[in-house]
Amino acid sequence: MWADKLKRGFLIVAALVLLLFVAGIKPSNEKIIYFSSGGKNVTLLVTVADIEETRAKGLMFVKTLGENEGMLFVFPDESVHTFWMKNTPISLDMVFVASNGTVVGLIEGATPCEKDPCETYSVDADSKYVVEVNAGFVKKNEISLGAILYQ
Repeated sequence: MWADKLKRGFLIVAALVLLLFVAGIKPSNEKIIYFSSGGKNVTLLVTVADIEETRAKGLMFVKTLGENEGMLFVFPDESVHTFWMKNTPISLDMVFVASNGTVVGLIEGATPCEKDPCETYSVDADSKYVVEVNAGFVKKNEISLGAILYQ
């Protein structure tokens, strides 16, 4: 009897997954993160880029971001990570974060790349995460070195 219930449950889940796939609906890869800096807390809704394909695409072709929206890049290793603005039509701030959540580097106002070769952006510190947000976000929200990212 329990085997029949298990089988029926599996079939229902499989049918739901197939239905979502056919409808083109993908599971959300968004999450809420928080920065704490200078006694101020800032909430962000981010799209998570945690596989090579999503990290490579990043915010390419994204024309607007909400005031407290961005992208969280998650890397498999903590090292120096380099970014560019190829096919990215909006200016961005980049916040580089160590595996312990501490902000270790900031790039403010990275501008869209209008022709090759594109400028690259990195900081002289190892990071596990990089958060991209609208240009001006870092200054407006007083994000500084040593701020803490909570996930």
